[in-house]
Amino acid sequence: MARQPGTAGIGGQSGTSAATTSGGTAQAAGVTAAPAPRAVTGPIRVGFMYANNDAATTAGVDNNMTVTAGKAMKALVTSYNAVGGLGGRRIQPFYEHLNSSSNDYETDYAAACAAFTQDDHVSVVINSVGLYSESFQSCLAKANTPVVSDLGPDLPDARQFPLMVTPDDLLADTRVVQVVQRMKASGWLTAQNKIGVVIEDCPIDNRIFTNALKPAIARAGLHLAATASPHCFQAIGDLGTISGQMGSAVVSFRSAGVDRVMFVSLGEEGTMCFEFMVAAGQQNWYPGYAMSSMTYATTVATQSGVKQQEIENSRGVGWNPYTDTDDLKQAPLSNAARECLSRLDKAGVRPTTGNDFFAALGVCDQFALLDRILQASRGDATASGFLRGLATAQQGFQSAINVGGSASTWDHGRLGPGAYRFFAWNSSKGAFVYTSGPAPF
Repeated sequence: MARQPGTAGIGGQSGTSAATTSGGTAQAAGVTAAPAPRAVTGPIRVGFMYANNDAATTAGVDNNMTVTAGKAMKALVTSYNAVGGLGGRRIQPFYEHLNSSSNDYETDYAAACAAFTQDDHVSVVINSVGLYSESFQSCLAKANTPVVSDLGPDLPDARQFPLMVTPDDLLADTRVVQVVQRMKASGWLTAQNKIGVVIEDCPIDNRIFTNALKPAIARAGLHLAATASPHCFQAIGDLGTISGQMGSAVVSFRSAGVDRVMFVSLGEEGTMCFEFMVAAGQQNWYPGYAMSSMTYATTVATQSGVKQQEIENSRGVGWNPYTDTDDLKQAPLSNAARECLSRLDKAGVRPTTGNDFFAALGVCDQFALLDRILQASRGDATASGFLRGLATAQQGFQSAINVGGSASTWDHGRLGPGAYRFFAWNSSKGAFVYTSGPAPF
């Protein structure tokens, strides 16, 4: 139940050019400009990490997908290589995947990092698993291997791992703060509400709550009435434990008079929301739920065990149409999205459902950003070259997946979605829909 959308759950682009002097042959006061770095040519070894969601059926989750991140990656490798590769360097791919049925995701992540850094010696990794791993990021960082990821870290990890970039996600700290601020401004969160917060018990999620959400609630003059900390999701077998803990959390929240529920989970917000809703429905208790794009509302709503009364009390702040609204007419395609779908179509990959578009367009953005980085760095994928290229590549980047194709360098200097829309359940349509137009973050 990760962003992909999920690890068993909810979530689930030749040639070279010669070096030239910087700015051409410009001279000033008899001083010749320093030459630009020589272009790096030849194949680039790229590691691709994706989820094989083989446990969704066992977990009782229907992601309604025919296009996965892995399928999109392989199609895009073919597409980009047909026109010269990434930044003019032909892609030499190395694939690793994480099975959602695994008994230990961290062990699988460690094996993948060892393969990438010790066996394959890749220059860069594209990671679209939908499950965040600090140990995986640390392993890649020790090898100075850049990674283009689907999930944004929290602020401490963003500072610790500068070679980790994300084209479509907010820093987790920013995400929870934005939900509080926007929900208060809309009038859905007020000083009279009693807020209960479900915090996935992983180190990074506890940091997000302590460093970002708790202070944001206090600054907004809102009332934090209760918290609960279900087990950190590290394997499919953890779902039973988490489900049981949610029952106890519901009892505790009801006793504290909670009427608004929020979730802190970097990659498993949808899982936490789903499990809590099921437990609350079993006790015939229907509080209001504050959501974001990371809750995967459109998928949560279709799962067995989730009552409509729970969904009706949900409100969200979203930047990803394919997890926010069931009405794809509310998700007009950006030019980047059209280019992405054209590439995929030529490779025989044709998204149809919202989750298909989510998986495919997100991977397209990862490829597009890496292509721009390598173009800007003249093919240099070393740590210094990557960061130099990133500084240029972020400017003017258009997303295939975000609201209106928006992308902005704003989140502590990081690239992320530049606009949001409110979404909510529409009872007459029996679906989640956007209830506002786009607004800048």
